[in-house]
Amino acid sequence: SALTKLDVTCCDRLESLPPFPRLAELIVYSCERLTSLPLLPALTKLSVKGCNRLESLPPFPQLAALTLRQCEQLTSLPRLPALTKLGVKECNRLECLPLFPRLAALRIVWCDRLTSLPCLPALTKLDVQYCERLESLPVFPQLAELVVYSCGRLTSLPCLPALTKLIAVRCDHVESLPPFPQLAELTIDKCNKLASLP
Repeated sequence: SALTKLDVTCCDRLESLPPFPRLAELIVYSCERLTSLPLLPALTKLSVKGCNRLESLPPFPQLAALTLRQCEQLTSLPRLPALTKLGVKECNRLECLPLFPRLAALRIVWCDRLTSLPCLPALTKLDVQYCERLESLPVFPQLAELVVYSCGRLTSLPCLPALTKLIAVRCDHVESLPPFPQLAELTIDKCNKLASLP
């Protein structure tokens, strides 16, 4: 097959896909019976939304960008060595992430069971919202931009040596901030226990 891009939306009876050898981009929306995806060796971009029976993903070797939304059965992700951009929203059974060595941008929204993140050595942008069980963040050595919104169990932030921009909103248990030597832009809103700034 010469197929390089596939967009599948609202195909309620679709249970599986064939292993297209040249497929580079795949979009799958609201395919309720889809439980798994084949290993696609050329895939670089994947977006999956509203596939509530999807239980796992294969370790796509070339995948660089991954977006997941409303995948209620997904509990973990495979190791994806080429991944540089990841967005996860409303995947309420996802408990942890593996170490992605090249991941540069990460956005996580409404992942209720996520308690921690791995140390991601290449991460430069992190946006975490409504992750109520997230208790701490590791030291990300390259992180330049951080958004933390409504993470109720987060009690502190680590010292992030490369951080230039920080937005913290509704982090009710953060009492203090460490010194960020490169910080140029700071926004704090409704952090009710924050008593001082560095």
